[in-house]
Amino acid sequence: MNIGLSLPFTYLSNNYIDSDKVLTSSLGLMDELLSDMSNLIDYIEIGNFSTLSPIDQIVTAVRNVWRNNLKISLHPSLPFSVVGKSLVKIYPWLKYLLPEIEKHQTDLMLNIHALAAPEGDEAQLSRDTIINLKWLTKIIERENKPLHIAVELNRSKGEVDPCTTYEGVIEICEKVNSPLLGIGWDIGHTYANYQNNLISRIPPNNFLNLITHTHIHDIGPDGKTHWPLTTGTVPLKEYLGLLNKQNYSGLYIIELQPQRFFEYGNVKDMILSSIHRLKSIDQTMKQ
Repeated sequence: MNIGLSLPFTYLSNNYIDSDKVLTSSLGLMDELLSDMSNLIDYIEIGNFSTLSPIDQIVTAVRNVWRNNLKISLHPSLPFSVVGKSLVKIYPWLKYLLPEIEKHQTDLMLNIHALAAPEGDEAQLSRDTIINLKWLTKIIERENKPLHIAVELNRSKGEVDPCTTYEGVIEICEKVNSPLLGIGWDIGHTYANYQNNLISRIPPNNFLNLITHTHIHDIGPDGKTHWPLTTGTVPLKEYLGLLNKQNYSGLYIIELQPQRFFEYGNVKDMILSSIHRLKSIDQTMKQ
């Protein structure tokens, strides 16, 4: 089981911002945490960042993870316009990372959200996402780069978003029709949407067949997602069992937001508990 932990690029590059104070106060400085994590997990995912995020900080964050003997996955946004652009124009930090990836890992997963907007036409956003992902996957394939993409099932939060249902994510993957593209199954988003009567509790088989990446988190007592795996709200064992039946071999990224739960206990202990719970379920399934 390839377990990872999502962390912000600001923390990983030592360019701390106000929202990182919870991390620095509870987890210590970046090198200290990564040294501890290297004995427990395999990956760090650099958390959701936009096209405006500083290139040098993204590159530094990745190199800091590699320097601590961990592998990476990335969670960048999808630009609204990519057609006609080269790979390093779409994601400029790749100019610096592509020559280094294979020194540290076999490939690099880019987990992205589909294009969404405060208002607009959901079908058009889906079409635009498909156009962009077709272009992006064709460039990666043509240039034979060690990259894969997963498009995430998102939590419904008031935006116009084509990827808050199983069918929406499936349609994008099927229409792009690339071996480089799969589904990023966010298990916490899935259960939150189920609780709000937007989707069924169990994904259909054609969704499960396309999963190439995961985000793992629970739901807190006030309904907030990205909670440590301590409440037992999300049926984690059942969902991981579905992945096991599919012979899933991708990453299990624990994606938490400590700002939401630091008042409920020791953040580091809750992160460690989440890692150990994943490992315990994995061991149970192997018996």
